[in-house]
Amino acid sequence: MIGDKSMAKDNRRSVPWTWGAGLLLVVSAGAAYGHYTHRWGPPRDLTAAASHLKTLPKTIGDWQLQEESEIGPGVIQMLQCAGYVNRAYVNVKSGESVSMALIVGPPGPIAVHTPEICYSSRNYTLIGGREVGRVADQAKQSHTYWKTTFESKSVFAERLRVCYAWSDGVRWNASTSPRFEYAASPLLFKMQIAGLAGAKDEAIDKTPPAMFLKALLDSGWQLSPGDGNRPAA
Repeated sequence: MIGDKSMAKDNRRSVPWTWGAGLLLVVSAGAAYGHYTHRWGPPRDLTAAASHLKTLPKTIGDWQLQEESEIGPGVIQMLQCAGYVNRAYVNVKSGESVSMALIVGPPGPIAVHTPEICYSSRNYTLIGGREVGRVADQAKQSHTYWKTTFESKSVFAERLRVCYAWSDGVRWNASTSPRFEYAASPLLFKMQIAGLAGAKDEAIDKTPPAMFLKALLDSGWQLSPGDGNRPAA
């Protein structure tokens, strides 16, 4: 009986500790999620990054700004977007055009939205799978990006080439798991460039989106503000 009473006391003592440990786990998880989604407001570096996006040049190589438009408030809220540029550029030599969206925000929402989701809900069908593209900037640093092709369900069946990638501010990356790869990052950039395709056998690295991306990387403009950031003229 004495042993039973002692065991009962030990069990009673363990209950508050177990409950406390569970509460600590819940609070820690909630704090991590709050940091992940920036529930308590954007950190200072995210605010600075959002402001810096506005310095994206209007002329990038042979590409000239044609139009700048706003992203809808519903999309801004869904992505918890802290800043963005949403532009159309035209190549003054070839006449080809691209649309480019560059956004920055907390890594959680920014990581999960891809063109495969976006365009599939806008009367487009994904043609084949996505492929990794590789390109170097003016400093010979290597970047990767996803390249995809969509076909319109309209009677014209137009094909659209789309390139996209994520970055923590250092280099562009065709990440397979951006939500986990950038979970510890204070912010995440996402770039998406789209343009009409030419011939069906056209090499995707020679399409307007890929060529625009190459021009952007060669321009000297960088995602993060600093002494090494040399915007194009």
